[in-house]
Amino acid sequence: MSTATDTTSTTSATPPSVSATSTTQTPPATTPQTEASTPGAETSAAAPDGGQSDAPWQDALPDDLKTNPLFRNYKTPDEAMKAHANLYKARGVPAERLLTVPDKPQDQAPDDWAPIHKALGVPDDPKDYQIELAPEAAADTPELAEILRELGGKAKFQPSQMTAVIETLNELGQKAAQAEAEALDAETRTVTETLNKEWGAAAEGNRRAIGKLIRDALGGQIDEAAQADLESKLGSNLTLSRVLAHAIGKMAEPQAPEGAGAAATTRQLTPAAAQAALNAFQADKEKMAALNDKRHPQHGAVLEERRHLLAQARGEKRPDQVA
Repeated sequence: MSTATDTTSTTSATPPSVSATSTTQTPPATTPQTEASTPGAETSAAAPDGGQSDAPWQDALPDDLKTNPLFRNYKTPDEAMKAHANLYKARGVPAERLLTVPDKPQDQAPDDWAPIHKALGVPDDPKDYQIELAPEAAADTPELAEILRELGGKAKFQPSQMTAVIETLNELGQKAAQAEAEALDAETRTVTETLNKEWGAAAEGNRRAIGKLIRDALGGQIDEAAQADLESKLGSNLTLSRVLAHAIGKMAEPQAPEGAGAAATTRQLTPAAAQAALNAFQADKEKMAALNDKRHPQHGAVLEERRHLLAQARGEKRPDQVA
């Protein structure tokens, strides 16, 4: 009885022992997959039997990545992930917003730059540049706007760059116009001061007479502001002002026999006309020679003419008309 019992005990103990052996020799099918799916802290690839392998961790990557030398620079997957995160942070924008500059920009065809120009807002057609030039900037070159559009098309200016060019040209044009106006004004003041000294009391009348002469020559097509400017400044041309005053004096003189001078005339001149005539008289070399030479045959005539002009320039009547 005891023998049978022992045999039975031995027999019944055998299956658990076999079962245990079988379990130990057959590893779970999911164990390698679980280990391979968590490479975070691994420094080497998992071995086929589920243990730790001495192979680099990069060998567990897909075939198109495991041979990439970029990943060989990192000792662990954690290092590679951190590097990727830092790269994205340094780049600052998604990949689709990045532009690639050609390797040799000077050798590239225009089409290679097209995506960059488009992203920077360069117009496809130079006519699309918005160009507003100040009158002073284009005063000497009416076609300047078209020249700038052509230049912008060749140089591929961004709109902001074209705006900067236009603002600079406008500023330079305005400064040049201001400087020119200041120089003209200074010259005009000098001319006015010179004529005031030459014409004396007749200066104001001469200016009005010259202004009227110019207005009449233009057929009256001159506004009041321009007329007032003419009467007050007479412009910056000293010689022209003298010539016009002389012409007005000549027109104011009645026709008289040659050599008779103003003594033979009977027309009373206004002070302005008389002063203009006196200026013309003093500019006449022949009359001045006769005036300064008592033996000159015309000395008496020119002396009388001068006396009449001086009286009328002072607003007095001609000496021969005094009652």
